[in-house]
Amino acid sequence: MEELVRMGKASFKDCLICKSGKDHGIHILGSFICHDCEKEMVRADVKDDCYSVYVERLKGLEAEMFILGEKKQVNK
Repeated sequence: MEELVRMGKASFKDCLICKSGKDHGIHILGSFICHDCEKEMVRADVKDDCYSVYVERLKGLEAEMFILGEKKQVNK
């Protein structure tokens, strides 16, 4: 697998939630969330201990949205 990464055949991205390098997931506002974290977030209940972690890590998307919004306004 390491050889595939060096050759550019595999594309690993760091997950916004778990910080691990994964190759399957979703992209939201320039950030990546791996498939495993996506599934766990969808199933999480507000009372779960992990819920606050998800909220804190997702706050980075708000900053990204603000930055992208400024770039769009500048480009107009």
